[in-house]
Amino acid sequence: MPLVLHVLILHEGNCWVAQALEVEIAAQGRSPEVARKAFLQALSAQMRMDRAHGRRPLQGIPPAPDEYWDVFFKRGRNLEQMIVEGVEGNDVSPAYMIQAIAEEGALASS
Repeated sequence: MPLVLHVLILHEGNCWVAQALEVEIAAQGRSPEVARKAFLQALSAQMRMDRAHGRRPLQGIPPAPDEYWDVFFKRGRNLEQMIVEGVEGNDVSPAYMIQAIAEEGALASS
């Protein structure tokens, strides 16, 4: 079964943040595209590290705090699904990332 992650892309201050909801993994960048790429690199690195330590990829990583889920369901925009390619860990590949882009300050005003 493929890994499905919901990822919220938020404009916070002068950067963009990509925050996964099912696991608390996040990254940031100067644009949504850069934040998305940084997130995929962080996800891949975490999965490689887990495998190197004999764990299932993403095992034991808690979900994001509730306020991120609230933003995703209440204020998320432009819901789309994209295939995440190049992620290490063939027992959970292919992975899918469901992305929602929220307006600036969405987390603070939720």
